[in-house]
Amino acid sequence: MDAALEGLRACCRGAPDARADVKRVIGAHYGTYDHMTMDKSAFGDEAREGWLAFSERPDPSWVCEDLRTGGRL
Repeated sequence: MDAALEGLRACCRGAPDARADVKRVIGAHYGTYDHMTMDKSAFGDEAREGWLAFSERPDPSWVCEDLRTGGRL
């Protein structure tokens, strides 16, 4: 149960639009590669904020207060 809860916490700390993109791709059973979605995911605002969270250690804005770690994602 502890491992499952930690996995769920890790998912909840992820960027909301990125989670939606992953769910959409999985739901389509790895169909046609969507370049527009990849560009948005890789180069959009969430990607930039996520990179800053990784490299500079602030919590990204999409992580709720209860799940903030004050460190790298």
